[in-house]
Amino acid sequence: MVNFPQLPRLKRQSVKERESGDKQIWQPTCQCFCCHDFGYVQASLVRLIVPDYDPDKDLIPICQRCEANERWEHPDVIPSFDRRFTREICEQLHEYDRANWREWARKKQEDNNKVIDFSTVVKSLRKRQRSQLEVEQAQRNHLEERAK
Repeated sequence: MVNFPQLPRLKRQSVKERESGDKQIWQPTCQCFCCHDFGYVQASLVRLIVPDYDPDKDLIPICQRCEANERWEHPDVIPSFDRRFTREICEQLHEYDRANWREWARKKQEDNNKVIDFSTVVKSLRKRQRSQLEVEQAQRNHLEERAK
């Protein structure tokens, strides 16, 4: 018989324990919001500069803000990229996307901090209000069930 090493149990946290603390908002790990450290400008940002940009048909703009663009410096792929975006344009796009992320994070934090009053949440599945006749019938049924 093989003697396997024995490890102690590790218990999972319950959902209540996990959600009881302050929720952390996801933090991006990229250094450049213009290219998200891929070296090419994100298509959603390119459209701010080139409104009719089509990533399937147009050259891909290279980010000039960070060093991530160096991976695209191979002679075989250089013709596939648009190098017209200057460092200043990429810096503006970086600041714009970073501000958008901050606003998203602020709203997400506000949403996480909201306290929901479940007493005000209606849980009825009815498509319409009961008629007076239906209300009276429901009350009679209720009284009959309680009398049992």
